[in-house]
Amino acid sequence: AVAALFAFLLSFPLFRMKGFYFLIGSFAAGEVVRLVWKWSELTWLFGGPKGIKLIPPVPDIEFLSIDFYNPVNYYYLCLVVVAVSLLILYRIEHSRIGLTFHAIHWQDKLAESVGVDTFRYRTLAFVISAFFAGLAGALYAHYVGTVNPNRFNVEEMVYVLIWAIVGGTATFYGPILGVVVLTILNEIVLRALGIDEMRPLLYGAILILFILFLPKGLESLVPK
Repeated sequence: AVAALFAFLLSFPLFRMKGFYFLIGSFAAGEVVRLVWKWSELTWLFGGPKGIKLIPPVPDIEFLSIDFYNPVNYYYLCLVVVAVSLLILYRIEHSRIGLTFHAIHWQDKLAESVGVDTFRYRTLAFVISAFFAGLAGALYAHYVGTVNPNRFNVEEMVYVLIWAIVGGTATFYGPILGVVVLTILNEIVLRALGIDEMRPLLYGAILILFILFLPKGLESLVPK
């Protein structure tokens, strides 16, 4: 909810920009939040450079003897949350609101000409996405027990962007394809070879290759 609120407040300056400029502006906003957190004097609230520690874990379900400190149990908890979240997002995309989102994405001027309040719908899309990003952050924080500003730098934001570009953004399943394929590449292939530190180099090469040879992402291979 707090992430959604921040997105709502940031929408007023950010949506004065479009396209590439909006992308850079959102990156800059994320970095401003991170640096304010890192160098803030409010160490009692956010922990300063050391971050927030001793975050309590997700409560166990005692009557079912489910201990969420167990990584396998926590994996299934996250799987359920992700499945429900994707179902909600799928329903939103195929509702009247989702059709309006598509109209603004492809032809914003045309949508405005028939009375669509593009600013309001862009803000709504931004707030919804921030809510689910905040949900993912909460699951992460309660699992590792600590969060610090060094964990959420520009590099992490670039990875999210690459996942979307590699998967494609024209369909619902495109970004999911991108994140699954690149996570398998990173967690299994790179770590098995012991070259996990080469991840930025490899991601950069993958991004260039996809822009050159598969600009519509992996999702464009599905119809073919």
